[in-house]
Amino acid sequence: MMQILKRLEIIKSSIAIEDDEIIELQINKLKSTADKAVQEIISLLESRDYFKAIELIESFIKQQTSLSVYIDPELSALKLQLKKLEEELSHKESEKAEAIREIEEFNHAYQKELGSIIEAILEAKMRRYAFMRKNLDDSTDEDELEQQYQEAREEYEEFHRDYENIINDEREELDEESALDLKKSYREAAKLCHPDVVAEKKEEAEAIFKELNSAYEKNDLKKVKTILAKLKNGEAFGIASDAIDNKDLLRDKIETLKETLDAINRELAAIKDDETYQVLQGIDDLDTYLYDIKIELVLELEQLEEEMDEMLDESEQTVEESANNEQPSNQKNKHESTMDTQYNPFHEEDERCEFPF
Repeated sequence: MMQILKRLEIIKSSIAIEDDEIIELQINKLKSTADKAVQEIISLLESRDYFKAIELIESFIKQQTSLSVYIDPELSALKLQLKKLEEELSHKESEKAEAIREIEEFNHAYQKELGSIIEAILEAKMRRYAFMRKNLDDSTDEDELEQQYQEAREEYEEFHRDYENIINDEREELDEESALDLKKSYREAAKLCHPDVVAEKKEEAEAIFKELNSAYEKNDLKKVKTILAKLKNGEAFGIASDAIDNKDLLRDKIETLKETLDAINRELAAIKDDETYQVLQGIDDLDTYLYDIKIELVLELEQLEEEMDEMLDESEQTVEESANNEQPSNQKNKHESTMDTQYNPFHEEDERCEFPF
């Protein structure tokens, strides 16, 4: 009840200073309250009947404070501990989502700028092994070569699929101001719908949270703001630290959140240990970084193409030499065959060769 009274006092003060944003926030916090008098106050506030709302707020506060209310210090401590865990969880989830988004942004830019060259390099390697398979020599291990070809083929096909997906992936391009707005709006929305901190409708909250994360990863500022607006204006969920007044339930919730936090910290550590994330931390200018890699890849592709041309030339030269080696023998055989079929007057009996004496 003390939380409700404090929020009503905040609303009363906010009306005096004409701060609509704070009023709206406190209304959303109070919506999970079952007290009929509080619901009537909320109804008056939403209809902008502030005069009657203040009258009811003052009456409600006076009525409640006239009663002797016992405040359990252990209960207050547990609620505060839970609230701090909720805040830490929200912060860690936002940090994790931001790290994932940075990696996705980098991968998208990397593939968009360098994907076609990498694909050409992988295809050239696959063609080289395919050519070597068809032109084996005595020093080549056929099984090893076959394995190299299959690995090159699988690598090319896997990259081609991923590259096509990234090219077809719709991602908003944001300027610095919009990117900051996205981050701020996401964090605010995540606090209102995280499934591990809500007091009720967890499945509904989880669905909204997944939708929020998906929009955030795609830089969809409009979608994130739409979700935030809905959460502020009717779809907000009661927060466990505000709604739970049972000490045993609070203790269980605290232990659950501690386990969840440990899991998120492990996930976050794994993300930050990822090679791509580590590379990102050392990049001062992404455009310069990608340009330098592009030069290296172009040189690698040119070298592969030169090697392939040399292999083709050597193969053609071998075929030509083999043909030349066979030609003299063929000519000799042809000559002998021709001599055998020519007419020889001394080998045949002919009446014209007989002497009359």
